[in-house]
Amino acid sequence: MYTIFEELLNTYGVTAYRVSKSTGITTSTLTAWKQGEYTPKLGKLQKLADFFAVSTDYLLGKTKDEIYDVKYEDEYYGINHIGEYLKETRESRGYSIKQLSEETGISEKVLNACEDGTSEVKSNVFKKILKAYEITQLDFEDEHNILSYEARPEFHGDYNASYAFDQALEHDQDATSYEYADLSKHERKVIKAYRNQPEMQPAVDRILGISSEPDHLMPIAAHNDQADNPEELERMKQDLDEL
Repeated sequence: MYTIFEELLNTYGVTAYRVSKSTGITTSTLTAWKQGEYTPKLGKLQKLADFFAVSTDYLLGKTKDEIYDVKYEDEYYGINHIGEYLKETRESRGYSIKQLSEETGISEKVLNACEDGTSEVKSNVFKKILKAYEITQLDFEDEHNILSYEARPEFHGDYNASYAFDQALEHDQDATSYEYADLSKHERKVIKAYRNQPEMQPAVDRILGISSEPDHLMPIAAHNDQADNPEELERMKQDLDEL
């Protein structure tokens, strides 16, 4: 776990002492951690995660692909313009490299390298810079006319709200789709038919292995044109009992 911390120090171009001053975690604690004599508790791990703009799971080595290179490449020449976009964003807000370094905890050397293109811009560095400006990635892209995301019409141009909705929907789908994907065509048909039958919800939820709590939103929108037919409804109930 400490090796991950060392990699993050390198990404930010800072020392353990700088992290200690910014997080309030003593250098002796970090030294004991390095020597294998101490393992940070959740509270200290969260402080470190916040400093480096990563999750505690990443610090613990539970996730591997959280940090990646941020690229905004030219469609024709393949040139990555992230550096010049970062510089334009900083200058338009009146920040010097030194001021940005003090606010983010990222070394001036790394910030300069990100802007002049001599170093790749890591996603956690990018995230920490945007946080200093109090903008989202969508705001950043919109500012530089590189927005690739199209907001849903019902959000009336509010990209951030629309994107948050899509992210929540995707998370909900990920949480249930793996059980749903294993069902046969017949089972899918029966379950879809019953999604809007309140009295059958508990049975359907048991099959899908999901919560029956009122605040759970199933991302499957389906109906049955013959749901009002008593004979058809009884037939579907029998089908569900056989599953």
